[in-house]
Amino acid sequence: MEPELARFESEQPNVTYTHVNIDEKDKPKNKELFESYFKGQSIPLTVLVDPDGEARQTWTGYKSYPELVGEIAKLEKEGSSSK
Repeated sequence: MEPELARFESEQPNVTYTHVNIDEKDKPKNKELFESYFKGQSIPLTVLVDPDGEARQTWTGYKSYPELVGEIAKLEKEGSSSK
């Protein structure tokens, strides 16, 4: 899934991408992210987090670039309709 996420990051300037390799979950910079968002789900685990740090969407398994873009679009639409 790494190539899809790298493309997503490079083509979606309003989105910040961070990943945690499960083999490196105990490294200081990864530990807080892992403990905040990984609640025993399977891997790969993708979490869409809003600017306030709230997990808005979580899913396990592979997501393609078009699927990632669609998820962001849905969240943006929901956000604009609630204003």
